[in-house]
Amino acid sequence: MMTREEGEKLIHQAEWVTPPSRGDLLSKVRIAWEKRNHNLVVRRVQEVVELALKGGVRVLGGEYPKVHDVAPVFCRLTHQKIGVPNSDLVPILRISQWLSEARAPSFYMEMDYPEEDAKRAYDDAQIVLNPVKEMLDIK
Repeated sequence: MMTREEGEKLIHQAEWVTPPSRGDLLSKVRIAWEKRNHNLVVRRVQEVVELALKGGVRVLGGEYPKVHDVAPVFCRLTHQKIGVPNSDLVPILRISQWLSEARAPSFYMEMDYPEEDAKRAYDDAQIVLNPVKEMLDIK
């Protein structure tokens, strides 16, 4: 499989986990939200962001590191290869870092995330996923 194809596949997997704006009731994130499982929402959204950014790195011809926060690599490549201003990438860096740090505590129930954090995570997924697709011209 070619690099762009691999990247697009990862990004499309990220889309499956989080519903588009029209709503997809089969989405794991939506189901977790409806069940008020805020920790699972945070955990699944972290997966969305990680998959989207790893897909973006592959589309740009890079190798992603085997870590959960790949935003620094994605942002560097995006700036270098397609000229996206660093200022446009700051939200992606911030969101990826926050979700990567929240990943383990949400999964192992070390922290009980409130509804506000779950909502923030869900909104953050769209803030990352949609621009990544636009920057890389992914349909």
